[in-house]
Amino acid sequence: MDSTLLPSSLESLLTEELPKEAAKIDEENSVPYDFWEKLREMGFFSACLPRELGGLGLGFSGLVELARLSGRSSMAVAAVGASHTAVALLVYRHGGELAVELLPRMATGELVAAVAITELGGGTDLASSIKAECRMEKDLCLVSGEKVFVTAATYAGIFLVLVRSKGEWRSILVPRSGNMTVEKLPLVVFRGAGTSRIMFDKVRVPRKNVLEGDGLKISLEAINTGRLAYAAAGLGAAEGLLRYAVLKADKRKLFGKRLLDMQGIRWKLAELYVKTRTVGSLLKATAKKADDEGYVDPEEAAVAKISASELASDTAVLARQLDGGRGFMEGSLPERMVRDSSALGVGEGATEALLDFLSRALERKTLSR
Repeated sequence: MDSTLLPSSLESLLTEELPKEAAKIDEENSVPYDFWEKLREMGFFSACLPRELGGLGLGFSGLVELARLSGRSSMAVAAVGASHTAVALLVYRHGGELAVELLPRMATGELVAAVAITELGGGTDLASSIKAECRMEKDLCLVSGEKVFVTAATYAGIFLVLVRSKGEWRSILVPRSGNMTVEKLPLVVFRGAGTSRIMFDKVRVPRKNVLEGDGLKISLEAINTGRLAYAAAGLGAAEGLLRYAVLKADKRKLFGKRLLDMQGIRWKLAELYVKTRTVGSLLKATAKKADDEGYVDPEEAAVAKISASELASDTAVLARQLDGGRGFMEGSLPERMVRDSSALGVGEGATEALLDFLSRALERKTLSR
């Protein structure tokens, strides 16, 4: 799946400069300021947003490219882009006048967005886990509660928050304020993505920031967009790791032969190559359909994420194996990707929950005929 959408300057930043920064981002659990400014300048935050509001107009197809190229070396940067873009595209679809107000600032990276949905004890089971609430007043609503595992939270200036209000679901855009506490979580995966716990203590939000419609369905749109991006990041990781594995297998010798000359290894590499090509085609088609329809199909997002997360994990393990003891060195690409690829099967919906969702969809389609 060749990159053809992103501007050459942004593509070069993600494929040439990001690999040099990735280990540092992981070690320090933060994106360095200088590199962050480069992301802003090169259009990282604007690529997928509509042209009329300051973006490059690349939509969901652009998001796939952004996450794929970032994911080759840094799952953290891919995750930040996924969270920001998921909120931005949602605001464009459902925000009305808010889109005109917010998206130009989001396009420049002045205003970074994050999805704040998951709560303690919840995650996949949203319907029963959400305790955060808002109290509606005349021109304001007061948001209280706690959210966890919020990607990009340390960088964000606005949050898409799912709450309950008088028995109804509401999706609200909550600007960062003094009545919020953002606490970075000491995760061993996606280090540098700014994943945090957030406490909201009667945060005052303009009532116009409540998105019209079923709040649960609106938030699920953001999650489906995130699934598509996570799938693309998984594909990118597999592509980067496959290249790494081939180079290592070419250099390393065993009993006088290159590892690359051993049939078992060659076939394993070929199998993974076939899968990267297959997942790449699937993602390209899924993104194009999303661009045409304005939202990501839930079934296709689930299929893509399951396929890509398994592919990334398998490729990371093989790359580490071919690297020998060096593959277990802290900061190496295989070591980092073995950790990060394991999170792809949990974030934005656990693989087991998605399999159950797909099995029910298959049952409905089959038995209704």
